Amino acid sequence: LRDSRRRGRPSGQGGRGGIGHCRPPVKAKMNLFAVPLAPLALAAILLGGFLLRSHFAGNGVGAGLLAALPWLLSLTFLVFPMVSSAAFRAFSCESFDDGRSYLRADYAVECDTDTQDRAKQLAWIGILLYPVGISVLYIVLLLCARPAIIHNQPTALSKALGFLVRDFEREYFWWELLEAWKKLILVGFAVLIMPGSVVQLAIAFLFSLVYLLLVS
Repeated sequence: LRDSRRRGRPSGQGGRGGIGHCRPPVKAKMNLFAVPLAPLALAAILLGGFLLRSHFAGNGVGAGLLAALPWLLSLTFLVFPMVSSAAFRAFSCESFDDGRSYLRADYAVECDTDTQDRAKQLAWIGILLYPVGISVLYIVLLLCARPAIIHNQPTALSKALGFLVRDFEREYFWWELLEAWKKLILVGFAVLIMPGSVVQLAIAFLFSLVYLLLVS
């Protein structure tokens, strides 16, 4: 009986809380650090490849940047929800009967501790880089390409943004960005509003209702 109790003791938690045995293999800080950096590394490789090809073809740096732009923008659009979701997980905690709460992304991390504070700092960097940074980039590029999109006079920039606007009427070229932010608010920023409470659900419902009324 003594041996079985010893084997059943949660590892890494000193037997407190009874939660160490369900510790997942991925650490929260490592995940929050790796997920934002992986797309940046891939973007750097893509950009370097296009610049090298343009250099050896004698077309100059500008031509290489324009050739890489559609690929880079498509990459940012693909990683936008994934990285944003990973960043917001640093704020999602689950409470247990012993009064402690642990990070859902890594049950080895107790909430309201220095470890979670460091994870939150990484998460805010990821949020500023991706949900905010990518949105600002799209807004600037769409505004620059607006005359070409509205008047159906394609340019290199408007073609690069084609994956965002081709499914919508020209007057509503910004619709995809609006949809992306709707999803981001519901699955991302809503996590920060009284997590797990009825108020959180009510706010999310009211936001969805108002959005539906505005766009219908």
